[in-house]
Amino acid sequence: MDKVTFFLPTRKGSQRVINKNTRPFAGYEGGLIENKIHQLVQTKKIDEIILSTNDEQCIAIAEKYISDKRLKIISRPGALLKYNQPSGSYLLCSHNHRGRAYPLGTCNYSTLRS
Repeated sequence: MDKVTFFLPTRKGSQRVINKNTRPFAGYEGGLIENKIHQLVQTKKIDEIILSTNDEQCIAIAEKYISDKRLKIISRPGALLKYNQPSGSYLLCSHNHRGRAYPLGTCNYSTLRS
C-alpha cells in the first residue's frame, strides 16, 4: 500500500507579514499554522504529517494536535531558514513506495480530504 506524507515547512521571521503563521486567522487563534494542521488531521488520506519549523510558537500550536500520531514536529534545518529560500528546496508532499520518495508537487487540502 502506498504511503502519503504531507510536509509542512514554516519558518519564523516573515519579511513582509510579522508573525504570519501564528497571528489569528479565519477564526483560529493559532493562525495559518493551526488552520492547516486542523485541516490535515481531519483527512484520512494522509499517513504522516511533518511540520518542519524553527518557530517556537508554531511548535506550541502544533503540540495541541500531537495526540494524532501521524503528526511529527521536527526542527527546520538552518539551511532552509533564509527568507529567499526557493520553494523547490523542500518537498511539500511526497509519495512513498517501498521506501523511495517520489515528489507529487504541491498538494492542497481539497485534493486530499475526499
